[in-house]
Amino acid sequence: MCGVWRRLFLTLGGFVFLLGAPPSHAIVYDVNFSDGTNSVTGTITTDGNFGPLSSSDITAWALVIHAGADTGISQGTNPPMIDQPLWASSSVIDFEPAKGSVFFINGPVDWRLESASLTQPFGAIVYETLFKTNSVPFLSSFLQDIPIAVAEETPPDTTPLPAALPLLLTGLSALGLIGWRRKQRRFA
Repeated sequence: MCGVWRRLFLTLGGFVFLLGAPPSHAIVYDVNFSDGTNSVTGTITTDGNFGPLSSSDITAWALVIHAGADTGISQGTNPPMIDQPLWASSSVIDFEPAKGSVFFINGPVDWRLESASLTQPFGAIVYETLFKTNSVPFLSSFLQDIPIAVAEETPPDTTPLPAALPLLLTGLSALGLIGWRRKQRRFA
């Protein structure tokens, strides 16, 4: 009898393994931001949350920052933020200057979206590479959202599990258990 329970638990354990944890739904946003002189290109990856983003919602960034003619690369995770200045939807990430600041910093290379600072300009986009720093004050209203990234069209991470598959596996396991028990009775 102990062997029957062991096989039953192993079968149920197999179902749990097959169903597994829910797949991640990371969203990759393309950054192609320019003010005419300075620019930032690359990607920002989030954990799939929509609405205001916290630092932990940004799982990766890889940006090429052009401050005038100088260029630098910034990569990292969980950028420092003051409040929650980024708002994500399924198609775009907006920077909301009235709601805080975010700093995509990797050593001496960074892209800062600042709501306010102790020195002028009060509210700016700052491009900083190893040899150059350019600050561009906001030309628009301080309350206006600034789109900084657009979502890529990517397929889902995994193929969804057909709804009938767990039922099929349960039925086949039950038939196997019944056959095994009949075989055991025949030899007993």
